[in-house]
Amino acid sequence: MTARLDLRPDRLDISFGGAEALITLKRSLSLPWAEVAGAHVETQAEAQRSLGLRVGGGYFPRWFATGHFVYRGRPGERQLWCCYRSPEVLVIETHRARPRRVVLQVEAPADVAARINAAVAAATT
Repeated sequence: MTARLDLRPDRLDISFGGAEALITLKRSLSLPWAEVAGAHVETQAEAQRSLGLRVGGGYFPRWFATGHFVYRGRPGERQLWCCYRSPEVLVIETHRARPRRVVLQVEAPADVAARINAAVAAATT
């Protein structure tokens, strides 16, 4: 299972289907490029260090993290996760407080991060 990303000229669309939509408590998220700070790849273990309390969704250490979580050490900020047992995850940083970060399991996360960063750069020029 992976999230589906659609890089449009004016925004980034993220969609979850079937069971993913149920377990993440979200069907889709649309982020205008002005609200996307950038993207990078982290190991899932690194990314999970920022996990605070689960607000909604599911979590089982080293198996999966899905749904909405508090961003540890950042009061009022949230994260949206949809990751299973992937060693590397895509981390999308936003200018929003909710979600401040979107952490996803995708195929070729480094390639996707590069494409997102290129789109953010193009939108700001």
